[in-house]
Amino acid sequence: MAASTGGTNKVITVEGLREFRKALKEAGEQFPKELKAAHLDVAQIAARVSQSEARRMGGVQAKAAGALRGSGTATQARLQVKPSKSKRNATAMANVAFWGAKKRTGWYAKGKFADSPKPQHKEWVGNDWEVMDPTKGPYAINAALAAHQGDIYDAFDAALDRLVSRAFGN
Repeated sequence: MAASTGGTNKVITVEGLREFRKALKEAGEQFPKELKAAHLDVAQIAARVSQSEARRMGGVQAKAAGALRGSGTATQARLQVKPSKSKRNATAMANVAFWGAKKRTGWYAKGKFADSPKPQHKEWVGNDWEVMDPTKGPYAINAALAAHQGDIYDAFDAALDRLVSRAFGN
């Protein structure tokens, strides 16, 4: 497995996945759907542990925990920060809660607060961090993924074992 660190989308690539998906499709049309379900299960575990860590942190992360969502396709498991479009919803500030910010916003961005030593938001995490590095990356998310890395990999391994057994009889 290799982790990509470029840009804002962090990806863990599984070598041979394309060939594996092709073999599953040849084994039966239901098997790619089962791989999608396995990815969804893993993504939901990642979302659940990240939400729990966000609530443990308190403050804006706790309020925005509901914006952490897991989704899965036949090609990937994905953990997303999906803020609400409503300004009244607590998850509307989810991007700032998990990614931080470079500058002050709203009323705190006014000139009269320019000399205030207290930051409005946590510092922006940037785009140069490793997935599951508990000391860098998105607040609450990376720490939770690092702490539960074994559980996440074990769940995916178990799902793949079941899938391979059913598809190929091994």
